[in-house]
Amino acid sequence: MTVRSIRIVRVCICNRNLDLMPKNFILIVLALLLSACSAPEQVIETLVQEIPTTVPVEPIDIQPAEATVAVVDAAVEETATENDVVVVEPTAEAPTAQPVEPTPAPTAEPVADPTAVTETEPVENEEAPAADAAEPATNAQPAITSVGTGICPTEYFMTVQADPANGAYPAPSLTVTCNADSFTVNTNSIPNYEFVPMTPNQLVAADLTFNIPLNPTVAAEPISIVNSIGSLGVLINGVQFNGPNEAAIGGYGDPFLDELLDFCGGHTGGRGDYHAHSAPACLYDNWQQANLVVGYAIDGYPVLAPFVCADDACSSVRELRSSWQRTTDVVAAWEAHEYIAGSGDLDECNGMVQPDGSYAYYATATFPYMLGCIKGTPLQITFQSGDAAGQGGPPAGNGQQGQPPQQEGGNGGGQPPRGGGGGGGPQGGQPDFAAAAATLGITEQALRDALGGPPPNFEAAAATLGISVEVLQAALGN
Repeated sequence: MTVRSIRIVRVCICNRNLDLMPKNFILIVLALLLSACSAPEQVIETLVQEIPTTVPVEPIDIQPAEATVAVVDAAVEETATENDVVVVEPTAEAPTAQPVEPTPAPTAEPVADPTAVTETEPVENEEAPAADAAEPATNAQPAITSVGTGICPTEYFMTVQADPANGAYPAPSLTVTCNADSFTVNTNSIPNYEFVPMTPNQLVAADLTFNIPLNPTVAAEPISIVNSIGSLGVLINGVQFNGPNEAAIGGYGDPFLDELLDFCGGHTGGRGDYHAHSAPACLYDNWQQANLVVGYAIDGYPVLAPFVCADDACSSVRELRSSWQRTTDVVAAWEAHEYIAGSGDLDECNGMVQPDGSYAYYATATFPYMLGCIKGTPLQITFQSGDAAGQGGPPAGNGQQGQPPQQEGGNGGGQPPRGGGGGGGPQGGQPDFAAAAATLGITEQALRDALGGPPPNFEAAAATLGISVEVLQAALGN
């Protein structure tokens, strides 16, 4: 007889017909189960009672208890069949099985325990790319290496819009066009930032045209702008800019030091035109950057913010200093300052040669603020200086399409005042207020009070005195 290992499962359930099992098999299995049974005597007694003789009996009806499965190995004879290897043991308690050496089974893949912590191979984190640094909230400016090479500079000029605070005034207007040799700027010189009145003169729109060379060239001799009246160039927002002095009637004083300028370095002249005298830092959210284009002088050279790279990588900037030094406390701006070569970074015109070989002016924090003289050769002269400014003689042409510029305290950049240009007495000196008052038959103090300023308002003064502007200016020697 062949003997084989049989896995015998003892299942404790109820309602099983034990009379169907052969008696000899039950007795054989009984011996194998005695060691695994918690109450072998009860099992033996139950099996003996249930072994049928000749007549089957009804199965014992026992209430079910929790089933328990135990696995044991046994060697039985081949005569036993698989259907005969089930033994029913009614019990209310789960029996304690004695350890039995199990038959090796194929190794199964472990099942992951959801509550267990699984160790994994560490993964090296890749360094995240650095975020780009936020660019300053400022007008984007391309590198100035193209300045002076014949490339149209329209990209440097702003698209101007009216400031919400300026609802009572005209909107700014600015267009820039180019041809082969020059570019033309048409502007009304209305600021695109909030207008803050600094003089009695109301803001009005000008009508200015600047023809500026695309390829500027250095003049044989710099052109003087001492005591000049009129436009020296145009800023990137379309506002014209003048020299660092007031008109003769204001003693050619320094409007910056005299606190006559708004937060962006400008004010209105006698006829209401707006113009700048000092560095327009308000045009940029971040003024302290290298190569910021501020505007263009009438000779074609750019005016830049006063900062240059401090190293080759431009990791920092340094501020340029004017070489004009204040030496006296007199009112007249040019008399109060002296150019001392080497005392600052810039030349007499308040500029220097760039790394690319081109020239540029700088809008410095101190006198002369933008230009100290004109380095190049303009296509048109848009200002008067020296005796011409004092006497009101017309220049060769200007930003107002050939009309002579008005004195400071007047237009400052295009239209002449009523009754003539200029703004001072003979030879460009200070007007004789005592003589003018005597001519008009009023006191000198009354004349000064009516004029106001600096800068003076001739129309308002004439209206106050009950005379015409022409008579007033004639009395002042204009």
